[in-house]
Amino acid sequence: MLGPEAFSVVHADLDGDGIADRVVEQRQAVSNGMGVAYARLCVWPSASSAGRPLCRDVEDWGYLTRLVQEPGRRACSLVDAVWQPGRERGRGEGTYAVGRTWRLGTHGWVQAPGRPVMSRRLLKSFEQDRLDALSAAAAAAAAAAASSPALWYQSADTRLQR
Repeated sequence: MLGPEAFSVVHADLDGDGIADRVVEQRQAVSNGMGVAYARLCVWPSASSAGRPLCRDVEDWGYLTRLVQEPGRRACSLVDAVWQPGRERGRGEGTYAVGRTWRLGTHGWVQAPGRPVMSRRLLKSFEQDRLDALSAAAAAAAAAAASSPALWYQSADTRLQR
């Protein structure tokens, strides 16, 4: 996974100190089938003296897993969701997005107390919402990439050394 779409950087206050922290997403893989994007999310808190990032693996960054602003909190939280099998009463098995809210603590991510686990069954309407959001994000990324120079290793002249 190389090229401009393999990374994204956002700045958001995750520790509540009023200073934006650097959040870097590095795409690791995209699955066959649903096309789930697996990524490594690393945060460099502005108040961290160690300079080490706090990292976690996430799925579908920017759509299923995303930063949110909870009412009454200065800091942003992370809704971290995964696709997993499940069932409901009166229905057969299905695929569900299951998410939990996390907050950045001094030693890493901690699950937000009192916040419910969220789940949604993947039905046709949910699938279409997801595809529409992913298409819009891809179009925005393509427009940004078109206005920036190509990376040197994407040239047809680049060769692999063995």
